Amino acid sequence: MEHLVNQFAEHGVPTLVLGFILWFILRPIVQSFTRLLDKQTDTLSQLLNNSDRSMDRHEEMHSDIKEIKSGVNTLLKR
Repeated sequence: MEHLVNQFAEHGVPTLVLGFILWFILRPIVQSFTRLLDKQTDTLSQLLNNSDRSMDRHEEMHSDIKEIKSGVNTLLKR
């Protein structure tokens, strides 16, 4: 039993102190990193939605242009 107490005194306390310090240093860093990743994910999601809407508008404009061209060609042939 005394051997375990000596081992803990030699290696356990410094390890606990290091763990305690790292917990209070790394925990806020990890939390802020996680919040940053959440913000980036939201921003990328918004960009993707805007891109999809732009593609839909582009396709609608392209079909409208085709209709206008066919209408102009029909009028020119008369």
